[in-house]
Amino acid sequence: MMTYYMTETTAGTAIATEQRYGSAKVVKSAKSEPKTSFLRTFRANLSSKFADYKKRQQAKRELYGMSGRELSELGVSRMEIDTIVDGPAKPSLIKISYNACKDYISQRLRERAGYVHLMQMDDRQLKDLGLTRNLVERAANDQMPSAHNDNNPASIVKNDRRKAV
Repeated sequence: MMTYYMTETTAGTAIATEQRYGSAKVVKSAKSEPKTSFLRTFRANLSSKFADYKKRQQAKRELYGMSGRELSELGVSRMEIDTIVDGPAKPSLIKISYNACKDYISQRLRERAGYVHLMQMDDRQLKDLGLTRNLVERAANDQMPSAHNDNNPASIVKNDRRKAV
């Protein structure tokens, strides 16, 4: 039978000892440190947020208490007071997710439309574009490596050392 005893030393170290057949064995040694409790941290954050809220409300009261002429001298309209004091509204996670999904779906639809358009072409038209049937999907998904284009001035190789005489 094993019996565990928790003892604390003067250095603040908690030691669990295992008592077996009259011999003591150290099982775990951990230094106990004073920790800030969750409630204290939560209370401090809550009180600071409440203080900020009170300051914003006071600023709004003062701005709404001004006349239209005083506000125009500051370059502020009554409609802008909430935005100026609170800052611009932050988009919600739902809106961000919705926009990401919408962008992904619209991109896929554009790729699909390009694929269908290229597949409707005959081999001669595809050859004019520099494509074959097996490259249509890569071209529609914009995964083709860019080739040298003589019509693009940025792609023309310049040799500045040779000058016309």
